[in-house]
Amino acid sequence: MPGTGAINWPDVVATATAEDPANLPASDIRILDATVEVLGICGEQRLTVDMVADRAHMSRMTVFRRFGSKQNLIDTAYRREISRALRDITDYAGRTDTAARRAIAVATRMVDNAARIPALQWIIRAQSDEIVRMWRDLEPPGQELGRAYISTQLQDPQLQDPLPTSDADFVADVLIRTVMSLVLVPDPAYHKANLAELEQYIQRVVERLLR
Repeated sequence: MPGTGAINWPDVVATATAEDPANLPASDIRILDATVEVLGICGEQRLTVDMVADRAHMSRMTVFRRFGSKQNLIDTAYRREISRALRDITDYAGRTDTAARRAIAVATRMVDNAARIPALQWIIRAQSDEIVRMWRDLEPPGQELGRAYISTQLQDPQLQDPLPTSDADFVADVLIRTVMSLVLVPDPAYHKANLAELEQYIQRVVERLLR
């Protein structure tokens, strides 16, 4: 499994899940909401600061003053959506009491959240190369953040059977790759309106990993 490098991943995970995306200045929220909407319509390459400013009903200079550059604006919007998703996943997974149930809940909810982020769905359809950038080059990298997040969840001392770090890291690595595959190449059987089949598939994966 790839190493986690010098990044203090427990701290990164704690920050991502503790930060409430709603606790921002109202102007920033308007700008970031507008950014996500524009990303969902036309994608990253065609997005312009003018388009975001128009949708947010703010001036172009205000957007630049708050975020500095188009790329920083986009990355900040992505990080906010990721933080929002992780908080939802954490709340959902917190109802489980065993490592197996926690792993199933986290992975299933990750796929479900990905289906509910318009910008991500547009990128998957039209600019899949941007997924690689987000997964590899966004700070922190999505793949490593996801792996560290799942591992942290599986080591939760509140579980009846928390996994040791090495086992949690291995299971997390397999699960985040499974999640990414299901997000990028969705099976028609796993319809968003009915997650039962998706959950059953992930359950089979988890059961084999934890044998």
